[in-house]
Amino acid sequence: MLAFSTLLVVALTATVTLNSRPFQKWLFSSYVAPSLAEKGLSIDFSGFDYQFPSSFYFGPTTVNYRDSTLITVTNIEINDVFWSSQIGIGDIRVNQCELHSPLDGEHMQGFINTISSYSGDAGQSFQAIIGAIYVDSIRGSISNDISWTISGESGNVVLDDELSAEDVSLLAMFNGVQLEVEAENVSKSSEGQIKFDYLLTSNGIAKASGNASGFVDSL
Repeated sequence: MLAFSTLLVVALTATVTLNSRPFQKWLFSSYVAPSLAEKGLSIDFSGFDYQFPSSFYFGPTTVNYRDSTLITVTNIEINDVFWSSQIGIGDIRVNQCELHSPLDGEHMQGFINTISSYSGDAGQSFQAIIGAIYVDSIRGSISNDISWTISGESGNVVLDDELSAEDVSLLAMFNGVQLEVEAENVSKSSEGQIKFDYLLTSNGIAKASGNASGFVDSL
C-alpha cells in the first residue's frame, strides 16, 4: 500500500510539474533556446501536454532559421520515452509539416548544413533509439516550382554520430505524379555518406530497384 501511495504521489507531482506552462517555458528559454540561437535557429515554443508516464504532445510549432519561417508543424506526438544508458522512444508521429523554403534553395541548404554540423559536433555524447516514426504529410517545393507531398514511416531508427534505419516506406506526389519508395538498410555515416537499398514504383506501373550511396550534398 505504501509503495502504491508513493508511486501515486510521484505520478501526480510529475504530471502537474511537467504540464505547467511557466515551468515548460522556463526550461525551454533557459536550456534549449540559447543552444538553438548559437546555430541561427529559434522555435516558437508554446508548451506541450505531458501524459504519465512518458508521452508528450506538442501543438502547432514553427521553426525559424536566420529570422525567417522555415518549417511549420501542426502537431508532434512523442510516445513512450525512457532513459537508461541511452534515450529510447516508442514512436514519433508528425502531423502536417510544411517547408516554407525550396528544398534545394540556399536557405534550406544552410539549415541542413547547420543541423549536420551540429550532429557532427555532438559525437558519441548523444544516442537514441526510436521504434517507429510516422509522418502523415510533409509539403514543400523545389526551386523550379515543382511541388511535392510526402507521407511515410520508418522503423527501428538509431541516432548517434551516425544514423541508421531498418526500413523506410514513402508515398510521394510530385506535381501529380505518384511515387512509392521502399528503402531498407538505410545508414548515414559520421562523414555524411548515405547508403540504402530501394524499390521505386511510379503510379503502380513502372518499377526500379537497386542501391544508392553518396554524400548528403550530392544526393
